[in-house]
Amino acid sequence: MKPFGVLKFEVTLPDNKKILLEGLDEALAVRKLFWRGFDGVYPGFSEVFFRLSSSSNVIIDLGSYFGYYSLIAAKANPEARIFSVDPVESSMDLQTRIFTANAVSNVTLCRVAISERSGKTAFYMPGFSHSSIPNIGSLVNRFGPGTHYSDRGSIETEVDAMRLDEFVDFYKIGHVDLIKFFVEEMETSVFNSGKRTLEKYQPDLIGWIFYRNTNVERLGQILKEVGYSFFVFKGPELVPCGSLEDARERGDVFGNAGRSAVFCTTKPDERMKYLRRAC
Repeated sequence: MKPFGVLKFEVTLPDNKKILLEGLDEALAVRKLFWRGFDGVYPGFSEVFFRLSSSSNVIIDLGSYFGYYSLIAAKANPEARIFSVDPVESSMDLQTRIFTANAVSNVTLCRVAISERSGKTAFYMPGFSHSSIPNIGSLVNRFGPGTHYSDRGSIETEVDAMRLDEFVDFYKIGHVDLIKFFVEEMETSVFNSGKRTLEKYQPDLIGWIFYRNTNVERLGQILKEVGYSFFVFKGPELVPCGSLEDARERGDVFGNAGRSAVFCTTKPDERMKYLRRAC
């Protein structure tokens, strides 16, 4: 059994505050939130993100989809500055409605893709989706012949793109404390475009690595050169990894595309102690 049509429902946060989600249809992530609650999409991930957000002053949400994690961050820390980043127009329109419904005023909507190359770039969406807010658009064409989603067809659009370092400068963000990322196989490109930001501010990173088209070894090298340590989610727990390549063996792997949720930090002892205390 699942909800049908356009949904409007409340989700209770760990501090017992409530957020209102409305204007959503029966996308898989939405169904999980409807039936399972706050941490229903991926056990443990939302809880850790909430705790990290509550102690972060500046948060960047890369690949923000319908804005769920930006909304969590805004409620976890109303004094924080949050930048919700997604190149899809329908996602930005929906976020505007959701943030207004929740009286959120500390989120800046940024309709742009983050990539190694700035300027206009091709962006690929499925020709067919089970949801009016498809969450699998990417700068990588994942819908052409021979690809995992080839049965859905491909629609090519054009979006604005920025390097991560350029994005931080353009929006006058300054210090960055936390970056959440769900960038659909563009992880290496995204963080390679933000080396100055990573080196200068050393923000905590929490998000998803996709194994199919991501050069996980190269991504790990980029982060390790800055001093990052790695953890992977196994159920609701965070398990330490010697490298990002170890994440696949030590943690949970989701979906046919093969992806794992990871947490990367340059302050592993301090952050893990904080998370254990906060939980």
